[in-house]
Amino acid sequence: MRLNLQLASMAMLLLTAAGLSRAAVALPNIFADHMVLQRDMKVPIWGSATPGEKVTVRFFGQSAIANANQRGQWMVQLAPMAASAKAHTMRILAGHSMIKLRDVLVGDVWLCSGQSNMEYPLHGWFRGGNGRHAVAHANYPLIRMINLPSVAAARPQHNFPVVNPILGKWNVCTPKTAQSFSAVGYFFGRDLQKQIHVPIGLIQSAWGGTRIQPWLPAVAYRQTPSLKKEWLWLKGAEARYPTYQRQLMGYMKMVRGWLKTAGAQAHAGQYISDPIRPPQDPVAGSKQNPTVIFNGRIAPLIPYALRGVLWYQGENNVGNGSRFYYGHLAALISSWRQLWHRRAMPFLLVQIAPFDYAQYSGNHLQEPKIWQAEQWAAQRLPDCGIVSTMDANSPDQGHPVNKRPVGYRLCQLALSMVYHVKGIHACSPMFQSMRLDGAFAIIHFSHVDGALMSRNGKALNWFQIAGADGRFVIAKAKIHGSSVWVHAANVRHPIAVRFGWYDTAMPNLVSKSGLPAMPFQTFEKSKAAD
Repeated sequence: MRLNLQLASMAMLLLTAAGLSRAAVALPNIFADHMVLQRDMKVPIWGSATPGEKVTVRFFGQSAIANANQRGQWMVQLAPMAASAKAHTMRILAGHSMIKLRDVLVGDVWLCSGQSNMEYPLHGWFRGGNGRHAVAHANYPLIRMINLPSVAAARPQHNFPVVNPILGKWNVCTPKTAQSFSAVGYFFGRDLQKQIHVPIGLIQSAWGGTRIQPWLPAVAYRQTPSLKKEWLWLKGAEARYPTYQRQLMGYMKMVRGWLKTAGAQAHAGQYISDPIRPPQDPVAGSKQNPTVIFNGRIAPLIPYALRGVLWYQGENNVGNGSRFYYGHLAALISSWRQLWHRRAMPFLLVQIAPFDYAQYSGNHLQEPKIWQAEQWAAQRLPDCGIVSTMDANSPDQGHPVNKRPVGYRLCQLALSMVYHVKGIHACSPMFQSMRLDGAFAIIHFSHVDGALMSRNGKALNWFQIAGADGRFVIAKAKIHGSSVWVHAANVRHPIAVRFGWYDTAMPNLVSKSGLPAMPFQTFEKSKAAD
């Protein structure tokens, strides 16, 4: 599939280049019928035309004009518009040619990105989750969705291919179009549209089994000192491109020979020998390499106007890269904001769910480091928030099948953080501070929504406490208002507490509104095995 998409992408670029002599104006595929444009902010519209050509964009009573530069590129900016559920037509004129984009709405646009838990479709990959019921009722004409194809690239791309009527095209939300769309994105968009009553555009750019590294642009590696090692790798890979180009020239000669031989074999009814493998691209040879997914799946979207980003990723960074995840996540957020020229663009994060990663690494304490990094991002970076999945009901399955709570919690977080709706408790309880009182460690939480509770009415679980030796033991814990008192009989002078610090932990501590408390560790250095 990936090779077919790469070929489709190459064909698209060749046709675009060849078509410049025939067509006066062209648009990237993010601009199409049924799209949603972002309300209340300037909206860039861009494309290609004959160099020097005057291009006019008309939409919603506006007319914006630009001239194509020497490379045939042009861009205009529409003035901020109010939300509109009425179908409008956009006209792009250049010379004697015109493009019409029909059924265009104005509302809020959200980018849904990450790996497989964001990619997980509404109809589901596994049983459970009520996906089929949700699909049957997915008729929302004011919700529009586009799912980008999986393309990895060595350089930032200006466009992405349209693979079929669903993949790479804007679609009105129906059972047919929603079934293969991100379940998290769908539930988020559905709940949000019901609350704010404006059109919602959802852009899915997610790729299962990917680390965070390929989602970062080159500028993130260049500007972030902690990512210097990967920046040096990237520069070294790019330096090998002249050699790669020479290998491609030789490869094309070999392909011509193979085609001649294969044709003769086919004509003679013989077994056709396997095609020759092409040389490996130094940068884009693996979807896990730095920058390659950003180049293929995010760069073509910039600077399409967005309200914000949903980010659900981290599973493939559990292990050797766990302790570096915060640096990568912070660099991703800051670089995307930089490239979109939106310093305050909201990022809503989803905590990865409990799962037995120790079956691969032998270490149950690696995933908590990802949890910690995600919380740090939400707490330290402006306009960031996070929703918890500590109550996901399948620690033996890396893909919790019920995405409904995740979408709902993201919607609540957006309503509170982005839309400033009052009275919504969208944040899970988080560690705030610790005070020591004799044999007790008193943990204070933020975002308790009035009181802390036990979800199942049983004694609190998954608390551990450590003394001066740094060895954690199972502790007893009791709620006192917005704090929890923790102790253990054999730890007379505690110095540290852990909560939920285990990859399969599903603690029962929740806020009054039922949101699960976030895991924490009160200090980094201990004698416990990491």
